[in-house]
Order: sequence, then structure tokens, then C-alpha cells
Amino acid sequence: MEDWKFKVFLKDKTTNVIAEWLSGLPKEDRAKIRTRINYLKTTQPPWPKTYCKRYVPYEKIYELLIQRYRPLGFFGPGAREFTLLIGAKEKGDKMIPKTAPETAESRRKLIIEEEGYTNDFV
Repeated sequence: MEDWKFKVFLKDKTTNVIAEWLSGLPKEDRAKIRTRINYLKTTQPPWPKTYCKRYVPYEKIYELLIQRYRPLGFFGPGAREFTLLIGAKEKGDKMIPKTAPETAESRRKLIIEEEGYTNDFV
């Protein structure tokens, strides 16, 4: 079976927001996030709920659970693609940044409506 492709959101169709987010994290945490994503690429959904779950109340937004980190994304826009929309982390029961879910949903809609807002996750 073909691997899943992970994509990233490009702010202004140029800036990889996930690469920016990752660059601000400790090296060992970046490695853990990449390791989890590489595992998910080769695993057929539904992914374990300990690794990925829908972000309530958003029907199409999912959070990857990687220790305290919670990158948000969605399945699409293409077949066998998962697009990372914003990097976030969880502190207690709160998402940081607080607006991450709303930002993720608005970016998802932008990707669906217009081409050029995604690139491959590398």
C-alpha cells in the first residue's frame, strides 16, 4: 500500500508555517515530531487515538498528539494526504496559541478554495 503524504500550509503561498514552528522547538522535540509523522506516513488510518484525534468541535480538524505538542491538520486536500495547518502545544487543558483551532479551520478552508497554499512536509 502507498504511503500517506504529509503536506504543510504555506502562509502567503510562500512561508512554511510548520517549518517555522519546528525551528523554534528544542532539537530533541523536533526529532520526536518528525519520527511520529514518519510513522503515520506508513500507517493506514484510522490512526490510533493516542496519536491522532478529531479536535472537537471542528468536524474536519485533527490534532496529532506528540507529548505536549499538538500540530493541527486535516485529511486532504488530495487523496492519501494529511495537511499540517498550525503548530501548537497543550498546557493543561488549553491550546497554545489559544486561537490555533480557529486558525487551522480558516487555513483548511483557504486550501480547499484556492490552490497554492500547500507544499510537501520535508
